[in-house]
Amino acid sequence: MNSQLTTTNATIRDDTPTLNPTLPSPSTIFMEEESSSTTGHFSAPSTVTPKPTLRCADVASISFEPTPPLQGQPKASTAPRDQDLTGTLLNAAGCRLQLTGVIGQGGFGKVYSAKEVANPGLAIFQPPREFAVKTMAKSSSPKHVQLQAEEAAVHRHVSDHSNIVTLYEMCEDETYLFFIMEMLKDGDLHAWIREEETEEATLKSIMLQLIDALDYCHQSDLYHRDLKPANILLSRVGSEVKAHLADFGLATRKVVGREICGTPRYMGPEVYNSMTHGGEIDYTSSDVWSLGMVFCEMLTKTSLWDAAHGTDAKFEAFSEDPDYLYRYTHVSQQSNTMLTQMLEVDPELRITLPELKKLVQNTDVFFKPSGSELTLPPLASSVLLEEETMSQTATFRQITVQGNALK
Repeated sequence: MNSQLTTTNATIRDDTPTLNPTLPSPSTIFMEEESSSTTGHFSAPSTVTPKPTLRCADVASISFEPTPPLQGQPKASTAPRDQDLTGTLLNAAGCRLQLTGVIGQGGFGKVYSAKEVANPGLAIFQPPREFAVKTMAKSSSPKHVQLQAEEAAVHRHVSDHSNIVTLYEMCEDETYLFFIMEMLKDGDLHAWIREEETEEATLKSIMLQLIDALDYCHQSDLYHRDLKPANILLSRVGSEVKAHLADFGLATRKVVGREICGTPRYMGPEVYNSMTHGGEIDYTSSDVWSLGMVFCEMLTKTSLWDAAHGTDAKFEAFSEDPDYLYRYTHVSQQSNTMLTQMLEVDPELRITLPELKKLVQNTDVFFKPSGSELTLPPLASSVLLEEETMSQTATFRQITVQGNALK
């Protein structure tokens, strides 16, 4: 399923939604190199625990049977990306799915819930299995078609990890691509950060799960490049919370490159430096930075800055004070050590994922004692996640327009 990734110049791609989008999140940016990457082959890690899931039999031979919308659904528009496919049947020799409703949407298309339905002569599981189906209108550009196929290839390659959303198959008809994935009904980390007051043991567990999932991707020669809370889905089994990496639309098999991509708030300073001054980006280190920003939001429930660049005064204050997070937030000294090593401005000095795993495992206290007083930051207070808006998109575009004016 390996495929050659070809790119085009300065494409801006809208943010991919989560399956349970309760809050807006900043837009994702993808500015591609005007060149083709080399064809490569994945190298899998030596060991992985298989995910105990039921696979949709023979989905690779799927065919499509459009049906009238279900009762109460609005009439579909003629534009492929806007068309409501609710009620569509996806047929295969051993599996038949019906799209039952839209559960997310964005610039790429829509995500639907889907339920297995009876196929003449074949029994189905009881209760019927449910899936999430991401739909994308086929691009008329051969290069973009290649990118769409690449997304499926890279995601499928790491789907066997228990903390990565399973992609069972990618299939197509004349108009659409259909990504058939596991259904996760407990929302995303973005909403969880806003709504949950969580015990330290649960925070630690989620952090270790995400480190393992990302490290598995890197060992598989795959780099996510758009890590953020909205791209991490959750599932609950009793009191246990499991985290699952999702959305591999910007993932790459190249460990270094010049592509400017990601969500501005979670992009490392080296990405901005590459944008303005050139130079290659180490995507291993930039993924660690993005994960550090995720951990920051998990622990502080705030967005500390809008962009890791000298034009952002809050980021500048952080980069000049190694105790900034400890001084101005509720995180413990141990947490401050962990976060500052993840958010090391120099990517060559940034902590590695194996080192980070040991550090988190040895962290016992993530917060200061209850009632500890905080020093007021010398700058305007951080934007609370509850007040998050789409303004970050405009901020990023303003930065790119200034171009060489950035230092």
